[in-house]
Amino acid sequence: MGLILLPSIKTPNRVLGADTVYVEPFDDIPLDFTVPVSDLEDFAKQGIISSNLAPIVRHLSKEQRQQFQLLLLYQAPFCRVEVYQFLHSSLGESLLGLIAQGVRPKRGTADIFMLRAAIVNAARREDCQCQRNSASKSLLMKNASQPPESCKFKTASSYVDNSSEGLTPLNVLKKFFTSGVTINRRGLQLMGELKDLIGKPVKAITAIEQQSLIEASKEPPLPSLPDIKQPGAVKWHKQTITLNDKKRNRTIIADIYLPQQTERSPLIVISHGLLGSRQDLAYLAEHLASYGFGVAVLEHPGSNAQHWLNFLQGLDREVIRPQEFIERPLDVKFLLNQLESSFKEQLNFQKVGVLGQSFGGYTALALAGASLNFEQLHSECQNSSKPVNLSMLLQCEATKLPPANYELGDGRIKATMAINPFGSGLFGQAGMSNISTATMIVASSADVFAPTFPEQIRPFSSLTTPNKYLALLKGGTHFSTLSEQGGVLQLPSQVIGSHPEIAKEYMKALSVAFFKVYLAEAPAYKPYLMSKYAITINQPQIPLIMVHTAP
Repeated sequence: MGLILLPSIKTPNRVLGADTVYVEPFDDIPLDFTVPVSDLEDFAKQGIISSNLAPIVRHLSKEQRQQFQLLLLYQAPFCRVEVYQFLHSSLGESLLGLIAQGVRPKRGTADIFMLRAAIVNAARREDCQCQRNSASKSLLMKNASQPPESCKFKTASSYVDNSSEGLTPLNVLKKFFTSGVTINRRGLQLMGELKDLIGKPVKAITAIEQQSLIEASKEPPLPSLPDIKQPGAVKWHKQTITLNDKKRNRTIIADIYLPQQTERSPLIVISHGLLGSRQDLAYLAEHLASYGFGVAVLEHPGSNAQHWLNFLQGLDREVIRPQEFIERPLDVKFLLNQLESSFKEQLNFQKVGVLGQSFGGYTALALAGASLNFEQLHSECQNSSKPVNLSMLLQCEATKLPPANYELGDGRIKATMAINPFGSGLFGQAGMSNISTATMIVASSADVFAPTFPEQIRPFSSLTTPNKYLALLKGGTHFSTLSEQGGVLQLPSQVIGSHPEIAKEYMKALSVAFFKVYLAEAPAYKPYLMSKYAITINQPQIPLIMVHTAP
């Protein structure tokens, strides 16, 4: 086991911390001005608007003011050891570099070391070991019990509180080892761009809604359809296998769901997201198996939840290694090869589909034939003035790969479903146009990690395959479709979003219909893929929009 030693930082008797925020001129306010951190704290905790803060706040709506208050007090669910480890990784340093473009000491240039120290010192000291033990227990036990009372994760409401501890933007300012912090024009741009990750796609989403209505008006009337959100009638059993790829030195663990039926079952492989696990989409695996699909849910050893635990314990220096962009599709290929030699009597390897979420969505698209475009990727990653896209921090790690013609596609894949995928820099329009299989992309309008427009809507418009679908969860987030028991951290409700149970019901219906049509060759399920069907099952909390062509 690795040993983590946090360096002690000596400070004067008086605890240093920024007491003033200096804001440089921007569009609406031509003069620079200062805001005492105490004024920000009074505003965040009590809603008091001082004369120093008024020039900013008066430009905000009532809803925006509330969001600003929540932002200042939003407490990230990470403790000090985790934050320290992450910010010393390559991915963490990329994030620090992005923030440092807009936030710097009052005197001097941007300093990621000072910024890192402020963030680390703002994070909570306690609960790390408890949290890690609970996560390890969840991964190791087949049916993990609830952690003991003293180790339970915080409730969602406690991530926004009035305590003086914890990783909040306000506390980061208070932990800066300088008397003043400057937010420059780029900093204000970054804040605006983060806000626009959700706000900017409004026109595109409106156009998609209109396109959906146009398509629905041209579709035939819906027949009477059984509710495929409910479990199917096929019985199944699950077994867990462990495979060793000696050539790549990787151990692949997979849960195999086998329907109990006489004919060979079409096979669907499910790929989890970054730092995820086999439990993330287990509910979909069970649902698909009940409709006669064989399902293989694997774990990618270099980017799963266990890797995160190894990283926190000092057993690995990086959150993600660039090679994982290559290894993940190869994991699926290796799994298919092994299954084909062991389960050829139960599974039909001429009818294989792949389903993935986030990093798993990238994996699914790569397997479907989307090719890596290194020229596009380097161009995207070198453009420092390009609007912020958090998923690009991860994608740009792939620039460290040696340029090569990586063969990641698999001809056995006949249908692809990518939920909240990213790949705008990795694939670009040219890479996406190489996909020839039936493809469904699922987007969430409130996804700030893989933003809707650059990562799902634009790539969908690049698809040339005739059988393509874009399903949009209006109001859904990056995590709306995941099981709550999947990861090593219990995410706050603000991150998960409201009514994830509705999003999961949509995924059950869409995945069954899509794979029934394009794997099981059952045309009776085509009405479920109509825009009109999406309208009929809409829930107002998270409306579902389906289109077949880009507006």
